[in-house]
Amino acid sequence: MLVELRRKHSEGLTERSEEVMKRSVKDDSGDLSSYGQHLADAGSESFERDMAYSLLSSERELIREIDAAVDRMRRGVYGVCEFTGDPIPDERLAAIPFTRYTKEGQERKELEMKRAKSMQRTAFGDIPSEVSGGEDEISS
Repeated sequence: MLVELRRKHSEGLTERSEEVMKRSVKDDSGDLSSYGQHLADAGSESFERDMAYSLLSSERELIREIDAAVDRMRRGVYGVCEFTGDPIPDERLAAIPFTRYTKEGQERKELEMKRAKSMQRTAFGDIPSEVSGGEDEISS
């Protein structure tokens, strides 16, 4: 299942990468066919190009996650939450076959990342409101 998912996304990534590169080469070559183009049109093209790069980046990240899941299978730890050590339910693995975490582990990981981010902010004297009242949660 993971191998097929990776193949599908790799093919899509290759096709989209080629499309983006063709557009970038045209833009970089100084093609003057759009010289009289309205600024809003140029902005739209720039937005579309940035969106395409963002989608490519997301697709690459997904492929890295799939590869990591295949590696976990090889090591015999696939289906074990990397945060809690608990087994990941089959339903979750069916929905997100490359997941590293149980639902609870994912929530705890996200909370930990949020706390780390808030600690960076507080180091500069900026205490974000969504974290400032949450001392009780932090100690759990």
